[in-house]
Amino acid sequence: MGSYKLIDHTADIGVEVEANSIIELFSETVNALINILTELPPEEIKARIGKRKGIKEKMIVKKDSWENVILDLLNRIIFLVDTKKLVPISLCIKEKKNTYRFLIEMINEPSLLKREIKAATYHNLKVNEERNIYRVTIIFDI
Repeated sequence: MGSYKLIDHTADIGVEVEANSIIELFSETVNALINILTELPPEEIKARIGKRKGIKEKMIVKKDSWENVILDLLNRIIFLVDTKKLVPISLCIKEKKNTYRFLIEMINEPSLLKREIKAATYHNLKVNEERNIYRVTIIFDI
Protein backbone atom coordinates (compact mmCIF):
# COMPACT_ATOMS: atom_id res chain seq x y z
CA MET A 1 0.00 0.00 0.00
CA GLY A 2 1.36 3.39 -0.97
CA SER A 3 1.67 6.42 1.25
CA TYR A 4 2.41 10.10 1.19
CA LYS A 5 3.40 12.75 3.72
CA LEU A 6 3.44 16.52 3.45
CA ILE A 7 6.81 18.18 3.99
CA ASP A 8 7.83 21.73 4.82
CA HIS A 9 9.21 23.79 1.97
CA THR A 10 9.66 27.57 1.96
CA ALA A 11 6.76 29.33 0.21
CA ASP A 12 5.68 26.08 -1.41
CA ILE A 13 4.26 22.73 -0.33
CA GLY A 14 6.18 19.51 -0.74
CA VAL A 15 5.07 15.92 -0.57
CA GLU A 16 7.05 12.69 -0.34
CA VAL A 17 5.28 9.73 -1.94
CA GLU A 18 6.15 6.04 -1.64
CA ALA A 19 4.49 3.08 -3.36
CA ASN A 20 4.96 -0.55 -4.40
CA SER A 21 4.45 0.14 -8.12
CA ILE A 22 4.65 3.06 -10.51
CA ILE A 23 0.85 2.94 -10.98
CA GLU A 24 0.35 3.14 -7.23
CA LEU A 25 2.85 6.02 -7.11
CA PHE A 26 0.75 7.96 -9.65
CA SER A 27 -2.37 7.26 -7.59
CA GLU A 28 -0.78 8.34 -4.31
CA THR A 29 0.51 11.60 -5.84
CA VAL A 30 -3.09 12.41 -6.78
CA ASN A 31 -4.25 11.51 -3.25
CA ALA A 32 -1.63 13.89 -1.87
CA LEU A 33 -2.83 16.63 -4.24
CA ILE A 34 -6.44 16.06 -3.10
CA ASN A 35 -5.31 16.34 0.53
CA ILE A 36 -3.45 19.60 -0.14
CA LEU A 37 -6.37 21.14 -2.08
CA THR A 38 -9.08 20.18 0.40
CA GLU A 39 -7.17 19.69 3.66
CA LEU A 40 -9.03 16.36 3.87
CA PRO A 41 -7.91 12.81 3.10
CA PRO A 42 -9.53 11.42 -0.08
CA GLU A 43 -11.47 8.81 1.95
CA GLU A 44 -13.22 11.54 3.94
CA ILE A 45 -14.22 13.38 0.77
CA LYS A 46 -15.71 10.17 -0.63
CA ALA A 47 -17.61 9.63 2.63
CA ARG A 48 -19.01 13.18 2.49
CA ILE A 49 -20.25 12.94 -1.09
CA GLY A 50 -21.72 9.46 -0.70
CA LYS A 51 -22.73 7.73 -3.92
CA ARG A 52 -22.90 10.89 -6.01
CA LYS A 53 -21.33 10.39 -9.41
CA GLY A 54 -18.79 12.85 -10.67
CA ILE A 55 -17.64 14.21 -13.99
CA LYS A 56 -15.12 11.97 -15.72
CA GLU A 57 -12.10 13.53 -17.41
CA LYS A 58 -9.89 11.41 -19.66
CA MET A 59 -6.20 11.97 -20.13
CA ILE A 60 -3.65 10.10 -22.21
CA VAL A 61 0.07 10.61 -21.57
CA LYS A 62 2.93 9.08 -23.53
CA LYS A 63 5.67 7.86 -21.25
CA ASP A 64 8.93 9.61 -22.00
CA SER A 65 9.75 9.72 -18.29
CA TRP A 66 7.89 8.94 -15.08
CA GLU A 67 8.58 12.48 -13.91
CA ASN A 68 6.86 13.96 -16.97
CA VAL A 69 3.88 11.64 -16.58
CA ILE A 70 3.43 12.65 -12.93
CA LEU A 71 3.70 16.36 -13.69
CA ASP A 72 1.39 16.16 -16.71
CA LEU A 73 -1.20 14.33 -14.60
CA LEU A 74 -0.99 16.66 -11.59
CA ASN A 75 -0.93 19.86 -13.63
CA ARG A 76 -3.93 18.76 -15.71
CA ILE A 77 -5.87 18.15 -12.50
CA ILE A 78 -4.73 21.52 -11.11
CA PHE A 79 -5.93 23.18 -14.33
CA LEU A 80 -9.39 21.57 -13.99
CA VAL A 81 -9.60 22.58 -10.33
CA ASP A 82 -8.59 26.14 -11.16
CA THR A 83 -10.76 26.68 -14.24
CA LYS A 84 -13.85 24.58 -13.43
CA LYS A 85 -13.68 24.43 -9.61
CA LEU A 86 -13.92 20.64 -9.76
CA VAL A 87 -12.62 18.48 -6.91
CA PRO A 88 -10.84 15.23 -7.84
CA ILE A 89 -12.24 12.20 -6.01
CA SER A 90 -10.85 9.15 -7.80
CA LEU A 91 -8.37 8.03 -10.41
CA CYS A 92 -8.34 4.97 -12.65
CA ILE A 93 -5.07 4.16 -14.45
CA LYS A 94 -4.38 1.84 -17.36
CA GLU A 95 -0.99 1.25 -18.93
CA LYS A 96 -0.59 0.13 -22.52
CA LYS A 97 2.84 -0.02 -24.14
CA ASN A 98 4.38 3.42 -23.61
CA THR A 99 1.09 5.16 -22.84
CA TYR A 100 -0.82 5.79 -19.63
CA ARG A 101 -4.58 6.35 -19.73
CA PHE A 102 -6.04 8.19 -16.78
CA LEU A 103 -9.72 8.52 -15.95
CA ILE A 104 -10.13 11.21 -13.31
CA GLU A 105 -13.48 11.47 -11.52
CA MET A 106 -14.23 14.96 -10.23
CA ILE A 107 -17.20 16.56 -8.50
CA ASN A 108 -18.56 20.07 -8.66
CA GLU A 109 -18.18 20.90 -4.97
CA PRO A 110 -16.04 24.07 -4.78
CA SER A 111 -16.80 24.49 -1.06
CA LEU A 112 -14.38 21.59 -0.43
CA LEU A 113 -11.47 23.54 -1.95
CA LYS A 114 -9.42 25.16 0.82
CA ARG A 115 -6.11 25.93 -0.88
CA GLU A 116 -5.06 27.15 -4.30
CA ILE A 117 -2.16 25.49 -6.10
CA LYS A 118 -0.53 27.10 -9.13
CA ALA A 119 1.44 24.09 -10.38
CA ALA A 120 3.41 20.96 -9.63
CA THR A 121 7.06 21.79 -10.34
CA TYR A 122 10.19 20.12 -11.66
CA HIS A 123 12.14 21.40 -8.62
CA ASN A 124 14.28 18.42 -7.49
CA LEU A 125 11.79 16.06 -9.15
CA LYS A 126 13.12 12.52 -9.54
CA VAL A 127 11.33 9.17 -9.37
CA ASN A 128 13.52 6.58 -7.65
CA GLU A 129 12.96 2.84 -7.71
CA GLU A 130 14.83 0.57 -5.35
CA ARG A 131 13.86 -3.02 -4.51
CA ASN A 132 10.38 -2.54 -6.01
CA ILE A 133 9.68 0.56 -3.90
CA TYR A 134 9.01 3.73 -5.88
CA ARG A 135 9.61 7.14 -4.32
CA VAL A 136 9.19 10.72 -5.46
CA THR A 137 9.25 14.15 -3.84
CA ILE A 138 7.03 16.75 -5.48
CA ILE A 139 7.04 20.49 -4.80
CA PHE A 140 3.81 22.41 -5.46
CA ASP A 141 3.90 26.14 -6.20
CA ILE A 142 1.19 27.85 -4.15
